[in-house]
Amino acid sequence: MSIFEEDEYRSAIKKIFELKKKVTGSRSLEEQHYLNLLYAHNRSGLDRRKKIILKEIVEIQETKRLSSSKIKAAFTKPTPADEMLNYYLDPDCFLVHMALTIPRLQKDPTLLAPALELTKSKVDRMIRNLEQMGIIKQECGKIVLIQDHIH
Repeated sequence: MSIFEEDEYRSAIKKIFELKKKVTGSRSLEEQHYLNLLYAHNRSGLDRRKKIILKEIVEIQETKRLSSSKIKAAFTKPTPADEMLNYYLDPDCFLVHMALTIPRLQKDPTLLAPALELTKSKVDRMIRNLEQMGIIKQECGKIVLIQDHIH
């Protein structure tokens, strides 16, 4: 394994972050810290220091392996199966739920029926079902999503 010189390391890190910024539009201090740890581990000549740095590297790797570090959705308690039966048996219920993820339709639920080409009574029934399942709630004529996903 070759050892980077300090200026080669800094140049490589700069290029990595420039490329990442072009691709994603952001750069992470956390990623930079991780790369600095890898560099420090590679350059260190003290076994004790290497062990301390390696411990921190492994902790970061284990944290990043967890799906919760990548999935930003909140974990919710499952709705009882009998209540969910209506959700799965009527595809319009799913359509209304997904349409309610659109802020414009949350603010004015009267736009749902024409947007989804459903009757107003059907949309009202779906909204009541979603509310009973604890997926949405109504406040001041607006709909607030409690769960934007089911699975």
